[in-house]
Amino acid sequence: MLASCLSQVSDGILLANSENTILMVNQAFCTLFGLGQPLAHWIGQPAELMKAQLFASTPDAHTLGQLLRGAAPRAPH
Repeated sequence: MLASCLSQVSDGILLANSENTILMVNQAFCTLFGLGQPLAHWIGQPAELMKAQLFASTPDAHTLGQLLRGAAPRAPH
């Protein structure tokens, strides 16, 4: 039921346990960060694997870091 609810949310959501294993991720998260794999690919994977892929494929690592921490990225000067 939780997965069904999260799939309807337009915000990107990723849930991981205390061992940093991905428990759930919604399509909005994958779309936001350009992850091409199906959602099922990420379930059970270490969050570090996704983080490494995100940093490898994002030219602006600082902005990505802000997004992953939940901070709004700053506009360029």
